[in-house]
This record gives sequence, C-alpha cells and structure tokens, in this order.
Amino acid sequence: MQLIKDHWHSDYMHLSDTQLDTRYNLEEFLKGLWDKGWSLLDPKSKPEVIHEDKDVLVVRHWWADPNGTKWRMTNRSLWRDNKCWREMINEVKVD
Repeated sequence: MQLIKDHWHSDYMHLSDTQLDTRYNLEEFLKGLWDKGWSLLDPKSKPEVIHEDKDVLVVRHWWADPNGTKWRMTNRSLWRDNKCWREMINEVKVD
C-alpha cells in the first residue's frame, strides 16, 4: 500500500460513479479488493497499458470476484508533478 501512497499527489482525488473520493476512501476500497484476493500483479488479471504519456496513464485489466463474476476494469490516471493527481476506475461486468 505504501508504494501506491507514494505515487499519489497531495491533492489526489478519485472519481467514482457518483462522487469524488479522497485518498482515504480509495485506500479503503483497495484494501477491500485485496481482502477479496485481487492483485494487479496477478498474471490472470492480464494488465494492458492502453495509453501512457507524461500526463496520462490508462490501464485495463480483468478480475473475477470470489463469486465468479468477471469484471473488465479500466483505470485512467491524470498526473501532475510526476504523481497521480486524479483517477477514475471503470468497472464493467462481463459475461
């Protein structure tokens, strides 16, 4: 978790479907995913960099939750001062 925290800008905010979340809220969300067994480092997640430059990083990966539901997750990160400043994660249930 500390590695991720070190990459967050001091003004970091996460955009969810219905609100703008703080670093703390996203940290709790990530802990919940990790508690369910999710890991971006798991080769089964098939992480794919869609776009990367000095201001933007877009990564797509796949995940199956403990119930077997499969998800396509796309993470869009905006960077400022070489740190993640704003972020939005789109989760789509797939068949």
